[in-house]
Amino acid sequence: MGGIEKTTLGRSVYNDEKVKHFHPKIRVCATSPQASGSDELDQLQVQLTQALVGKRFLLVLDDVWDKNFDHWKLLQAPFMVGDKGSRIIVTTSVSEIASMMAIVNTTLI
Repeated sequence: MGGIEKTTLGRSVYNDEKVKHFHPKIRVCATSPQASGSDELDQLQVQLTQALVGKRFLLVLDDVWDKNFDHWKLLQAPFMVGDKGSRIIVTTSVSEIASMMAIVNTTLI
């Protein structure tokens, strides 16, 4: 559902004092899909893994539109190396993406 301030909510959570204990905090606007070669995706996975391993991170993926489950499955691996208590927040207008991302807890607005 468009126009209900999902981006504002994601930004507000990211900037809230209550999440300052997360390090690193990452906010990515995923509005426009970009074609990436497998080498670029591999490099991104390596960089993410190195940046997140053993850390309690907060990741906000804002305005996600890509419904390709295989893309998200590939990108998911680096997020599994973070410390317990890490959080990933996804904002989307596409219900299939919300369902696909529902690994632990989903709140639909």
